[in-house]
Amino acid sequence: MALRGARFRGSRVLSHAAVVLGVLAGCAAAPGVAAASPDVGHVRTDASVPGGLIAPGNTISLLETINNSGDPLTGASGLLTSTTPGVTVDQGSSAYPNLTFSQEGANTTPFGATVDSSVPCGTPLAFSLQVNGAGSYSHAVPFTVPTGIGGPATSYDAADLPTPIPDNPGNVSSSLSATGTGLARGITVRLGQIDHTYVGDLKIELIAPDDTTSVVLVNRKGGDGNNFTNTVLSDSAGQSITSASAPFTGTYRPEEPLSKFDGQPLAGTWKLKVSDQSNGDTGVIKSWGADIAPAVCSDDPVAGFTVNPSPAPPGAAVTFDASGSVEPKPGETITNYGWDFGDGTPHQDTGTPTISHSYTGHGLKQVTLVVTDTAGHASLPKTVPLIVTQPPTVSLGASPNPVQDAVR
Repeated sequence: MALRGARFRGSRVLSHAAVVLGVLAGCAAAPGVAAASPDVGHVRTDASVPGGLIAPGNTISLLETINNSGDPLTGASGLLTSTTPGVTVDQGSSAYPNLTFSQEGANTTPFGATVDSSVPCGTPLAFSLQVNGAGSYSHAVPFTVPTGIGGPATSYDAADLPTPIPDNPGNVSSSLSATGTGLARGITVRLGQIDHTYVGDLKIELIAPDDTTSVVLVNRKGGDGNNFTNTVLSDSAGQSITSASAPFTGTYRPEEPLSKFDGQPLAGTWKLKVSDQSNGDTGVIKSWGADIAPAVCSDDPVAGFTVNPSPAPPGAAVTFDASGSVEPKPGETITNYGWDFGDGTPHQDTGTPTISHSYTGHGLKQVTLVVTDTAGHASLPKTVPLIVTQPPTVSLGASPNPVQDAVR
């Protein structure tokens, strides 16, 4: 019995020691004494330059606002770097305020970076902010700064239509060819007519000329509704297509932002890919297009206009609309539109962007516009060709017996 008791008491001593060690270990791992773990992320970037237009050759002042969704961030500082060739970070370090849970704050000293003049206009500038804090906390916050603004957009339409949409599993692509130079800085997609008896089957994407960058415009929305008719997808739309109902008609934000294409080469073949992802229904792509704006980094206004109708018949009223012209400088506006219609008529200046003109003769007309802003700065001339069609002719065959025919 004594031996059993001794073994019993000894096992209790060992068990008690294990409990004590376990409690101590639990205390060491308790949340109250664990290292603080903030969780910071990007909120917004405020970038500014003298004159207001962020462009190659400028020095940029940057305020990067972050938020904290974790434990308190104390002793915070930031170190800024860039991976974009031609960008030099001149002022790369700054303190940050202490941030408790759900608070946000910006660097107390503006960061500074210089963009070399060799950087193409429209290039998104890639930055990384390394946020450091007490307790060896460190976290990278990436963000980008766009350069330039969107110039006057050019409309392009697919010409390889109509094309059937096969049933699941199947997809089809339609293409349009964009011309011009430089980088894109704003795209709007127009789904003129896509017929389908169950649009909830469809995933629709736009693919850039590099064949690797794509944006999901709509992914299986609309249930058993039919068709996309005059559907416009724009980042500036007030309503997302995810909350809309079929048939889709109107202007909506796409599921993914089209700004993802900013900085892509404008020229090349853009593709609309439509995938049917469920059995039982088919459709057809009848028309679609895109309005693509080039990046503009000039301080002067940029002229742009549309022509309707084009081609135009002689004598018809042709409307020229220059409302797409762009004024890059903050605080300035375009005040004068100077037109040369290319037919020898006097040059016309107007204070409004829309004007009508008719042509008496047929042929190719080179229509040119120059816009001027409130500071007196003029744009480069913008020329658009317009074909004035030849009026139809009627051939009257001569009768071999006109007098006899007249009697009849």
